[in-house]
Amino acid sequence: MIAVGLIWSACRGRLHSANRWVVALALAAAAAAVGARAAIPPSEVKVDLPHYDLAGRVDTVNERWVYRFAWSGFPVGSATVAAGEVQAEDGRRLAVLVTGRTNRFIDLLWKYRLNARGSIRLDPFAPGDFLSEEIEKGKHKLTKIEFTKDRHVHSLRRKGDKVKEYEFDAPNTYDILSTVFLALNLDYEPGTVLKFDTLTGT
Repeated sequence: MIAVGLIWSACRGRLHSANRWVVALALAAAAAAVGARAAIPPSEVKVDLPHYDLAGRVDTVNERWVYRFAWSGFPVGSATVAAGEVQAEDGRRLAVLVTGRTNRFIDLLWKYRLNARGSIRLDPFAPGDFLSEEIEKGKHKLTKIEFTKDRHVHSLRRKGDKVKEYEFDAPNTYDILSTVFLALNLDYEPGTVLKFDTLTGT
């Protein structure tokens, strides 16, 4: 389980919504990859970052984006991001689905598959749930994160036969999806630095 302090630095201008989602997800994934080298148990995490909130009604998108990736001009894989508003028992939520895969040529050397889904509470804004299933070179990894309405979190990670499970209070912590959504919807000026405590669960 990783708790990553993610810093979002506002740049000049605004990106198209699809590009912003991809850039933000890439930043969060990069932070998780870096943090994966040194896992921090929840009991050792000290959160002293600012509390962010979204005032008023939160607008959402209902779109689907498909991306293809290349390395030095050679195609290596693709990813799909879909987001849409749904009505849950506890109010509106933004449901997000992410799938990714290497192509058949890269599969010969390094086969990777990703299926991730989750939701974000909108009334009021808060993290919801996140589930990720990855297959890397035949090895399966499952990550599951659930936040209650009072911000108590249950995190489970299963990699092969190894299972790690945590439960703790996280009043000012977000998962990857809610971190991205929050960063994209806060009002800020160029040069503003936003700091988030992000639970990746990996």
